[in-house]
Amino acid sequence: YTDSESVTTNITYTKLTNEDKDVEVKLNGNKVLGIEVDGKPVPSGSYGVDGNVIIIKGTYLDTLTKGDHYAAVSYKPMGEEYVAAAGNDEPKETNFNISVKVAQLKVEDFVYTAPTDLVYDGTGKFAEVISKATGIGDITVTYYNADGKQVLEPTTVGTYTVKVNVTEGSNYAAVSNMEVGTFAITPKTITITGVEATDRLYDGSAVVAITGGTLEGIVGKDNVTAKVPGTGVAADANVATSIEVTLSEITLEGKDAYNYKLTQPTGITVDITPATLSVSVENVTINKGQAIPELTVNVTGFAKGESTAIE
Repeated sequence: YTDSESVTTNITYTKLTNEDKDVEVKLNGNKVLGIEVDGKPVPSGSYGVDGNVIIIKGTYLDTLTKGDHYAAVSYKPMGEEYVAAAGNDEPKETNFNISVKVAQLKVEDFVYTAPTDLVYDGTGKFAEVISKATGIGDITVTYYNADGKQVLEPTTVGTYTVKVNVTEGSNYAAVSNMEVGTFAITPKTITITGVEATDRLYDGSAVVAITGGTLEGIVGKDNVTAKVPGTGVAADANVATSIEVTLSEITLEGKDAYNYKLTQPTGITVDITPATLSVSVENVTINKGQAIPELTVNVTGFAKGESTAIE
């Protein structure tokens, strides 16, 4: 008889593909007796023979570890059991190498869940990243701000990119800086109390002085102050009580101000009371018997541009 001959000398398999691999040989009338990989028998159900092709099933290849493996195929000479006896040559094996590679992770292999509370509160916000794949290495989650700088704890207002680093596992290769999601921390809404308009006397103007202002809701020792306008405008310049006052926007200042959004105050009112006028009469000198002349009366305290006749 003629020994079988190798045709395919190398096959490559990627983990988890479950792809069957063909190994071509020249049987020369012989039949496959068995296959060993790294000296261990391959179960009979893990391969098949179709003509001169040995089919190694992907389900078996998936059990092999990453790296190179040596396979040996033994044969029945002319389909008969070999009998060791004088003059009987033992049929030669054919060989091939199996190179097993780990699979590559994809974004779809992870389940990403953003933090639930994304309003700024001074604490770190952390996403949850879980792998759907089996046989991967250790997962490390990292965070990057809008400037592309890595941050240990996403705390302040802004958009953050979530990435994973994964060490190599039994089925998957290592990955670095794979982006799996994003989230944004939004400003905390705060209020301001104690903003008041100063009551005053009528002066013909609608401009009134504004004082006070205490921020409520600042986190910890954050550096935030309010810039309150010094004046406001009354809805009516005339004498009245509880006149509505409007003022320009109160803004936030300080290095941590960007973490907050201010609700502008409402219900600011002012009382305008009547102005006090001063009346004086100019002195005149008359002789005895003379008629009293018309007197000159001076009135002061009018608002600019305003006056009235005195009778």
